[in-house]
Amino acid sequence: METPGLGAGPVGGAFWLFIAAVVVGGMWYASREKQMKQETLRQIVRSGRDIDQETIDPILSDGEAFVAVTGVAALVLCIALGLLAAARYVGRRKQLDVI
Repeated sequence: METPGLGAGPVGGAFWLFIAAVVVGGMWYASREKQMKQETLRQIVRSGRDIDQETIDPILSDGEAFVAVTGVAALVLCIALGLLAAARYVGRRKQLDVI
């Protein structure tokens, strides 16, 4: 006889809520970081200092990091979808075996 547990629904929901929180948190952090860089550049312009390309490049360069993070996020998403499909397949197979 099987013991009752939480079931797949609440546990799966909690997992996806965690994934959503991590994704939204990462997006918020990236947005905030970009705002801070723009504010830094704005303060440099307001101060009246001479701005050359060597000053601007380190402040605004984040393209490589964004591409790397996006690639990792896409990989994690693909793995998560694969695990979801596998779990559904195993669950349906288990139901068929019981019947």
